[in-house]
Amino acid sequence: MIALALLLAQAATPSPVPAAPGTAKAANAAVSASAANAGAAASAGDSTAQDAYEKRCVFCHALDGSGSTKKGKKLKAPDFRSAKWQTHTSDDEIMDAIENGIPKKKMPAFKKKLSQAEIDALIPYLRGLARK
Repeated sequence: MIALALLLAQAATPSPVPAAPGTAKAANAAVSASAANAGAAASAGDSTAQDAYEKRCVFCHALDGSGSTKKGKKLKAPDFRSAKWQTHTSDDEIMDAIENGIPKKKMPAFKKKLSQAEIDALIPYLRGLARK
């Protein structure tokens, strides 16, 4: 997802404009607009992940990722904020858990309920829940 955002940011960047009297303002405006578009693309990924998380995950994992909801405590949902979880859980394991669920923990599969873009966006979103 990050690579996609970087690719989009590069694609949206205009080629350098030769400096001519009076064109510096226009060139700066074009670069600023390009940067704003790239930022909007990254934010769109964040909002996609946040929307998916709030719609499908908060019931067990809590809004902050702590797993401190009634259902989360009952099912022993992991604390996504913990350094241990962040260190010992690979991106592939996160993707597999989201797509296929974790039957032993009663986590449902979301492969048919979330788009691949939403699943891909959730990985960096979960990483962002780490305690600072």
